Amino acid sequence: MSSPILNWKRFWCPREGSYQLTGEGYLWDYDAGTYFRDSGIVTLENLFDVPCLILLGEPGIGKSTEMLTHFKFIEEKTRETGDDFLRFDLKDYQTDQMLFDDIFQNTILKKWQKGNNRLYLFLDSLDEALLNINVLSTALPNKIESQKLPTERLFFRIASRVADWPLILEDRLKSTWGEDKVQAYELLPLRKLDVEDFAKAYNIDSAIFIKKIEERDGQPFAIKPVTLKFLKNAYLRDGDIPKSKKELYLAGCRYLCTEEESRIVSRRAGNLTPEQKLKIVGRIAALSLFSNKSAIWIGANKDACQENDLAKQAVFGGIETVSGIDFAIGSAEVSEALNTGVFSARGTERLGWSHRTYAEFLAAWYLTEHKLDEAKILSLISHPGDMNQRLIPQLQETSAWLATFSEKIFTALKDRNPEVLLRSDVIVADESARASLVQSLLTMYDSGKLFELAWSDLYYYKKLGHASLESQLRSFICDKTKGFK
Repeated sequence: MSSPILNWKRFWCPREGSYQLTGEGYLWDYDAGTYFRDSGIVTLENLFDVPCLILLGEPGIGKSTEMLTHFKFIEEKTRETGDDFLRFDLKDYQTDQMLFDDIFQNTILKKWQKGNNRLYLFLDSLDEALLNINVLSTALPNKIESQKLPTERLFFRIASRVADWPLILEDRLKSTWGEDKVQAYELLPLRKLDVEDFAKAYNIDSAIFIKKIEERDGQPFAIKPVTLKFLKNAYLRDGDIPKSKKELYLAGCRYLCTEEESRIVSRRAGNLTPEQKLKIVGRIAALSLFSNKSAIWIGANKDACQENDLAKQAVFGGIETVSGIDFAIGSAEVSEALNTGVFSARGTERLGWSHRTYAEFLAAWYLTEHKLDEAKILSLISHPGDMNQRLIPQLQETSAWLATFSEKIFTALKDRNPEVLLRSDVIVADESARASLVQSLLTMYDSGKLFELAWSDLYYYKKLGHASLESQLRSFICDKTKGFK
């Protein structure tokens, strides 16, 4: 069965820019009103007059679909302007010579060279190309210059995964077109209305579908087309999405480490299994969160790494084990793991987490996979200067995941930061754990150690329901020795 046509309006952000998610976890609707007019967030139609466009995106975010949509827009537009257009998919070419023959011997290009109109030249799937990207990075600009193509009339668009984009090609494009005429943009996640439209296109009740996603905090997977399809497939197959938050995040992160079929066919998929890539990504998550690094520096010169970045070289070394088989962690393995949908751009030669929740889950999962003992885990997540051994604020979400994986951690945190456990999966499945957590929250409040919960925590109160909740609360409220007001 063919997939339904989705008329999503997708948005792009300058590579060095920033964007916002709503409180519910979806992309803001940058099309609504005038509030975001100066945000720098645009559609590709807004970039019609940019001479040289570098279009980047994480795996599975929809780059090729957007490129094709933009090409069709240009095709329609040129009927009015009399301009020309050409599109080539780089994964169809095994050598640069084959590609250059098709581009530079093309009759449309030759005719355009002799005229005065524009030519829009599209090159898609750089990351899936069979030819050598490093060779192409110098050979393509050289060819454009040697052919004396009038770049003032040549409007160039090229798409690539963030981690695969070669800086040498960008430098050459700037040399050819001029620094101010080359712009790099990254494709953004989906809005809530996009997810609703997607569900309706597959005859799914969008309200029920979104309710199930939000109940399991699955928005980080719903806002990416590739994992939204994963959620849709599970829903159509089982009538539900993975039942627990832990199951959803593990399956979703593994899915993000699975290569697209087109890259497997083009032999650009690498040598690691999804499980091996997931293990390395877990290592990166643990290293970055527990050392308080906000991004990953992927440049060759680690001395250029900023203080708040984790250099990819710091991930090298040692072994990991998957299904009883050991494998070494070197440069190639780390690069392959960084080239998954878990990461997105944070500027030139820098990557960050596509969504922080991926890192928070994976860091906890990685420690659990390595069977780190309770004392070591607690030392990692507890504030060293706090007499009450309360948690480091930046690690509270990871701590909630650790409590989901480990009953011992859950018990330990119950007396330190019980409010953090509101986000744990354990209380969803275990009624006695809910009753115990309510008691811990009341005890902490009565002792003056718990003042106010964050507004975000109020959402999780509904998880605390259990058979004896009414009598438990009444007993506390009616006890005049308690400090309840």
